[in-house]
Amino acid sequence: MNNVEQFEIEWRRLLIKNLQPLLTKLNKAADGDIQAVIDRQSEIRELYPTQEDAHEAFGQGWITEDEYRSIVEMLETETVTHATAARDELKSLMNRYRREIKDFEFEALPEAEKQRIREQQEQHRQEHERGMKLWRDKQN
Repeated sequence: MNNVEQFEIEWRRLLIKNLQPLLTKLNKAADGDIQAVIDRQSEIRELYPTQEDAHEAFGQGWITEDEYRSIVEMLETETVTHATAARDELKSLMNRYRREIKDFEFEALPEAEKQRIREQQEQHRQEHERGMKLWRDKQN
């Protein structure tokens, strides 16, 4: 492995190591945010379990148009918060760097070792395909 490849691997490892505490904090924040949203959604769903119920409440004048639109949107969407979005993006970034590290490490291997790994992967893939074929045959 040359110095450039080693440098590329090491700065990615350092970045992942330093981002890990941030990911832990974001996980905790996301869990808290999600729970608050879920609690609020549960309250709303108890009052208005369907869009029709919310529409009826709007028609009767029990809720405003803005409240109605908000309830409909909540009933149609997933629970996403700023913290969950940041956490998911950070996870994606860290996973990309981990893959890049593995790629650099693989490219630094001697050609014979690379070939052995490729053959091993191909053998594993073929075994998996055989297993899946047997499973499908049993299902039919």
